[in-house]
Amino acid sequence: MMKLMTLTFAVTIFLNVSLFAQDTVSVVETDSLYQNKIMFLPALGSTPETGFRCGAVVVPQFKLPGTGAHTRPSSLLFSGIYTTKKQILLGLLSDVMLPGASWFYCFCCNL
Repeated sequence: MMKLMTLTFAVTIFLNVSLFAQDTVSVVETDSLYQNKIMFLPALGSTPETGFRCGAVVVPQFKLPGTGAHTRPSSLLFSGIYTTKKQILLGLLSDVMLPGASWFYCFCCNL
């Protein structure tokens, strides 16, 4: 019964939070528009080491100035999680494309 309630809660939070993603407009080239996006997601889970854990994940997706229409968007993933065993888990994962796709930067940091 508890697992069903937890799953129902997680799905409800996920659907409600993902409906409130924010969009902003950024001009990338003079003739094309790209919409930056920010996605908010819940993070729920359980492991023997951490116990029950909950938190949030924020993923902004964007294009750097001067990036062409054929260059894929960049993104950053920020996560913050708190566990029932009084642990704080912080994370950052990047995926950054430079203009013209000349360089691709990816780095990960977990605390």
